[in-house]
Formats: sequence, structure tokens, C-alpha cells
Amino acid sequence: AAAAGGKVLQVISAVYSGTATSTSATYASVSGFAAAITCASTSNKVLVHVSTYIGGTQNTYAKMILKRNTTEIGSGTAGSGTTVNAFFGTGFLNESNQPYKTEALSKTFLDSPGSVSEQTYQMFLGRSYGSGTINLNGSSHYADNTTYAILMSSTITIMEIEA
Repeated sequence: AAAAGGKVLQVISAVYSGTATSTSATYASVSGFAAAITCASTSNKVLVHVSTYIGGTQNTYAKMILKRNTTEIGSGTAGSGTTVNAFFGTGFLNESNQPYKTEALSKTFLDSPGSVSEQTYQMFLGRSYGSGTINLNGSSHYADNTTYAILMSSTITIMEIEA
């Protein structure tokens, strides 16, 4: 007998080709880096895949979280004190060529929203440590049009999976 469930019922994908920066430890939503879906059943799941690029100035650390509506999902949970829980995180060390670098980050997370109401999956950006600037979709030199600056786009893809 064939196993029930597991069928992909719908796929929604959004491309975020803008840029965003952060100099704050407080997370801020990245306008346009989101996708929404309405499941057919409360028992269905949502497979979320996010790919992004982060740049930053020397000795600065980036963090990103994913929220389903207002609930943070997919982040680590073991952090406390000065240890940060995040969906994504990366650091930019004290290297002379650091302002030209970007980090490619990708993650897949299976969510159980338990609802047939529309669910919005939104990315948020912040700086976890350091005093510099974090850049989404670009190296830290893109804003000043420096030679060798790199600009990319990020994606969020959500798929309803039949229970």
C-alpha cells in the first residue's frame, strides 16, 4: 500500500533583490523578504527554504530570524546570556579584504502551522556583536560604489506538504 501524505500541494516563492543594512542588535523586518501561504488543512505542514547573502564590516557578526506571523521559528534554542539563538548567523573577522566578502547562507525548515488561515513567513535582520554594519545581499562596499562590490538576491520558498 502506498504511504499517505507527503505530496506537495502548493509552492510559493519570493525573490528579494533589494539591500538592507543593520547596525542594531534589535531585529528589524526586511520588507519584501517574505512569502505567504494558506494551507488546505490544519494537519498539513509547510516546508520553508531560505537562501541569502550577508556581508559585513570587520569584527561584526550578523544574525537573522524567521517569523511565521509573529512567532519566531527555526532558530537555535540552546543559547543564553551572550549566546544568540538565530535562524542564520555569521561573523566577519578582522581581515583586510573582509569588506569585499559575502557569506552564502541556506536553510530548510519544516513547520507545523496548524492553521487554515494565511501564514506569512518573514525574515528579520540584526547585528549580534561588533560595532559595524551588516549588509543583506551585498558586501559592505556596495553602498559606496567601491570597485569589486557584489550584489546578489535572496529567496524564500514555502511549500505546503500534505499530512
